[in-house]
Amino acid sequence: MMKNLLHFSIAVILIALPITTFAVDSLTNGNSASHMSGTLTAKGNSIEEVESTLKSEAINSGASAYTITTESNDAGQVYGKATLYK
Repeated sequence: MMKNLLHFSIAVILIALPITTFAVDSLTNGNSASHMSGTLTAKGNSIEEVESTLKSEAINSGASAYTITTESNDAGQVYGKATLYK
């Protein structure tokens, strides 16, 4: 059971990587001189919900770009962490 959940989680993360790369690229074009300014964390019921929350919080905090650095799934909850750049 746990092995199947681990394989499923890895597959979901690998599928989501191109999506997060696209989102970050769209925010970072032309921002080559960005400096790390902090981190955000979020949790939700799906990867899409976590990514949407991280994006909204990054925009609301005034970041010029962000990178999702970690996504994990634990007992039905999805957790994510992002690095902010200004």
